[in-house]
Amino acid sequence: MHLGVDLSLTACRAVTAVTSDPAILAVGAEGWRVTYDQPGAFDPITDPRPLVVDRQGFDASGQTTTVTDILTVMGRVREPWPDDQTWTPGDVALSDVVYAGDTVLGVANSSAQPYPKPQALWLNHDREVADNAIFTARLAVAHAHARKGRPVAAVRFTATDGTTTVETLVTTMQATSHLTSGLSVPHFAGDLDFSALAPGALITVDAEIRPWVGPGFTISTDGDVYPSVNLTVLKVLNDFDGGYGRAYAYIDPVTGNDGTASVDAIATTARTTPYATLGAAVLGINQFNTANHGRANVSGGVIRLEPGVTTHQGFGWYAVGEIPLIIEAADPGQKAATIYQDAGSSVSNGLPDMVKLRNLTLRRNAVGSVIFLDNNAVPGSTNMIVAEACTWDDNGLGASWNAWVYRPGRFWVIDCDGQDLGQCKQFSTDYKACICIGSGAGSLQSFTYHAVGCRDLDAFLYDNAIAGNVQVARGDFFGWNHMGQGTNAERCLNILRAIDDRGIALVGNVFEQYGGTTGPVYSVSADAIEETALNVNVMCNTSIGSRANLLYQDKGSVAITKTGRCRFNVDWMWNSKDDVFLPQDGARTGNWGFQYRAGFRGNAALEGSNNAADFGQGGSWLGELGAFEDVSGSPATPIVAAWFDDRSFFGTGIGGGDYRPGAGHGLPVVAAGWAPYPVDLNGAAIADNGLAVAGACQP
Repeated sequence: MHLGVDLSLTACRAVTAVTSDPAILAVGAEGWRVTYDQPGAFDPITDPRPLVVDRQGFDASGQTTTVTDILTVMGRVREPWPDDQTWTPGDVALSDVVYAGDTVLGVANSSAQPYPKPQALWLNHDREVADNAIFTARLAVAHAHARKGRPVAAVRFTATDGTTTVETLVTTMQATSHLTSGLSVPHFAGDLDFSALAPGALITVDAEIRPWVGPGFTISTDGDVYPSVNLTVLKVLNDFDGGYGRAYAYIDPVTGNDGTASVDAIATTARTTPYATLGAAVLGINQFNTANHGRANVSGGVIRLEPGVTTHQGFGWYAVGEIPLIIEAADPGQKAATIYQDAGSSVSNGLPDMVKLRNLTLRRNAVGSVIFLDNNAVPGSTNMIVAEACTWDDNGLGASWNAWVYRPGRFWVIDCDGQDLGQCKQFSTDYKACICIGSGAGSLQSFTYHAVGCRDLDAFLYDNAIAGNVQVARGDFFGWNHMGQGTNAERCLNILRAIDDRGIALVGNVFEQYGGTTGPVYSVSADAIEETALNVNVMCNTSIGSRANLLYQDKGSVAITKTGRCRFNVDWMWNSKDDVFLPQDGARTGNWGFQYRAGFRGNAALEGSNNAADFGQGGSWLGELGAFEDVSGSPATPIVAAWFDDRSFFGTGIGGGDYRPGAGHGLPVVAAGWAPYPVDLNGAAIADNGLAVAGACQP
């Protein structure tokens, strides 16, 4: 089934003088349906019935404006079970949602729906050092009303020392390419002049996200209270003048001598007198800072490891100040030979509150339940560990233990590779909250709250809202990842918990099941989950090898609100269930806006759903109505994707495929003016002229 291009959605009222269909009488509270005078059959392509709405928003230059969108009547709405084969007297479904703040000329607007909030993720980790006059803040963003090649109109970045504030307004996007994963992440990048701010101050970096539709979202007031693993402000040390001071210590496991070693403000000088052990080096840095910088902590300290094996020792009693202690390779080119390993037995609370590990091989040294990295973090603390450009090495010891990295608190895994050592897996209820950026194998596990630009063929992302000493995720962001799963019945991602109005973003990902079709390749609030799910934002993904399950209301006798939109996705099969699923119950209508595909566009279900090959009244798991440019096939006549290299369960079954569509594919296009991003996860351009293709990868 293929529902053609909606020309009315590209129109502008100022040019075409489009007016609302006078038969539309009122907008209902849910926003996605309206009351229609004597509804009959509707053909939204050949005979579109428009609804013109004026909305608050921002223009292409990031300035406030009134946005005019033209919605279309898509078809009639049925009654709930047991009358599911009967039409309501006058309800019809719209192509998109009307919000409470919209103005609909001549039509009563009773919508109670708020404008959707954006999701965002800093690509900077917290407590970075700005050692130049210009600091670049980087923010990945998603929003339900993406268009014109970017998810939102603009981002206004600000930085303040508490007295002076600098800012920059950004209306274009950049893309970073990560060497470890080979994947790209489109984002907004704001250059902020830190030379105008107080030297040595801990700067607060904030951002106001300005969507095409809806009000601005300011992170400091609309996001989480700092510190949080969820979206909150950044803290950055302003050291553009170099006045904060550094303390360098080197460790040489072969020639080092704790009795003759010294710390110095000049790295090359410190390298001539290396330490033998980590504990002595940390003590030296603490003493140097006390004597030379007037701070009895290890912030500003940099411990550099020469090639060889350095064994972990406990030094968690040392304080930190504004920034993490850094432990890194003396020669980044010798990362494979620069090994930092566990002590062979557990070291609880062995690290200070903030530590950054860089360009190291982190190696397992003992079989069994050994704690390695632990700073006794609890939710609400500033505790953090950053692992950047590190290799996780199991040393041939086999199965990992999830508390090898135990209580790191906020835990950034940036451009890392190697085996999974439990670094991002759940352990009991201790505070581990992972943010993965540009990393490789073993990164995407059960306590990953956000991930962008990662490649992992053993992805196992599950709910992170268990009871206990953890933080509930809000505004989760998963973008431009290649998530694979080779175990039959396991999923790349499974969101089981309630999702509040901050929503969740799944944008630009490949979800690849290569072990079997018993379970879905990914699911969000599906399969008997009786929890609210709001603002679920699914755009430009490709899922292959098994089905995708989204926003079910298949259990209970109460309407549970579940809202979201899907645009320009390609799935093998796509399923959502409601009141007509056994056992049938007419109360289960809380996901009907999703079932009627309001806000959907340009999606492909290659073989339809697990119970139907097409959209249909009262029973198809594809939904009640097709959205504009949606296509669906069947097992007998699937939509052709012509993947460049299919390694899913339907291909070679080895994982790590290349899901660029090839010649002769039948996938839908991304309608002109509606491209959500400028590039895909491979860095290929997404055209905004009607020639781009749905899914995660451009041809």
